[in-house]
Amino acid sequence: MDLTEAMERFLKESEEFRNAYGEHKECGKRIDKLNKKKIMTAEEENEEKTLKIRKLVLKDKLEKMLIDAGVH
Repeated sequence: MDLTEAMERFLKESEEFRNAYGEHKECGKRIDKLNKKKIMTAEEENEEKTLKIRKLVLKDKLEKMLIDAGVH
């Protein structure tokens, strides 16, 4: 099973994977929206940092699930 097939299967069969994947995408969208601003407030800069960390944590979680399933 290749990566695309594995991700499609997990998205259909695993609520945990689906939730993590959805949150990962939402973090990315919010980061993109913040980065489009010419000037960010200190609060927005902190939010961006927090979102980037959360997005990385979610990426690691998704990758671990795929590796545990035998997808490399």
